[in-house]
Amino acid sequence: MTDVRVNAGEMAENQAAVFDVRELEERCFGNSELVERILAQVETEVEHECQKLLNAVQQADRALLATAAHRLKGTAANIGATRIKNAVDSIEDASRDLAPWSQLEKMFREVHEEQARLIEVVNRHVTRQMNGGEV
Repeated sequence: MTDVRVNAGEMAENQAAVFDVRELEERCFGNSELVERILAQVETEVEHECQKLLNAVQQADRALLATAAHRLKGTAANIGATRIKNAVDSIEDASRDLAPWSQLEKMFREVHEEQARLIEVVNRHVTRQMNGGEV
């Protein structure tokens, strides 16, 4: 039974690192309806912004990459998604610092992995809220 608690604790810690709902709630002044409306749009918005990042990488367009990274960083910061925000911030800086495209492509893959984690955690949170707090 101890193993279950440790694993659940690790999972909760990992989720908090991916997405901090308390931070979003604070930004929304405790308005849970607003929080849920924002979270309902997260998947679409984050996927859209990540697609812009991918397009910039594929086109080898540093200006577009920096702009797309900056927008996604703002979206992530606004919802308390620190891990993806930090990953995108690194791409934005590296793009402006003229990092090699091979490095930027690797960084994009890391952002893409964080995107998947974020969407999974947000969807899990939304489902839990729809079920009255139970998964």
